[in-house]
Amino acid sequence: MLATFNSMLISSLEPLAPTLTDRQQEIVNGSGYSDLTRNCNQIINCAMLLSLGYIREATSYAESCGGGGSPGTGWGRDKDEDDEHWWRRCIAVSAAMMRSARYRLRRGR
Repeated sequence: MLATFNSMLISSLEPLAPTLTDRQQEIVNGSGYSDLTRNCNQIINCAMLLSLGYIREATSYAESCGGGGSPGTGWGRDKDEDDEHWWRRCIAVSAAMMRSARYRLRRGR
């Protein structure tokens, strides 16, 4: 799971980084993307709980780490979803759960 997360993280920004202006760098740094790199262990732990179906535990874990929120209603694996897509969804939702509630409100989410 960690390999999938790292692969997603590196492959999404690496080609773009050299072309970003100073203002774009500020936006990336303020967007929470930096949080992904700093909090990767916590995000992976939360994603693992989600992938195993421990929704309440994942929510409690995220809140104990300063995050705010749950994956929402209807969370679960689709019956025709392959493993890689499932891991990616768990990581993405976990990263969103690990953001503080204050950050979500400020961003209008």
